[in-house]
Amino acid sequence: MSDLKGFTTRRTRSGILVARVHYTADPERDATWVEQEKRKYSSKAAWDREQEIVHDAGGGELVFAEILNRFGHKIIITDPKFEIPPYWPLVAGFDHGKTNPTAVLLC
Repeated sequence: MSDLKGFTTRRTRSGILVARVHYTADPERDATWVEQEKRKYSSKAAWDREQEIVHDAGGGELVFAEILNRFGHKIIITDPKFEIPPYWPLVAGFDHGKTNPTAVLLC
């Protein structure tokens, strides 16, 4: 849907807009950058998962398992009095990673 290099959008069946930003959207991330960055990954599958946005690359690791085990106490709201107002629009973002931290945002 987009003409910008490395940036695509699509809508889900329920109408939710999904935007995907690939590293090629950054003009400074050229072939030299790719070769230097690839050296930081333990395998092609790890590179493909994080940088090429290939969700099924690799061995089927549990999504968020390591992050939730280590940081769940900091990111999971447990206050029983907290309520999300029903009029708040929901906006979500997701950036998975093994070399760099996974980020999930729901606001």
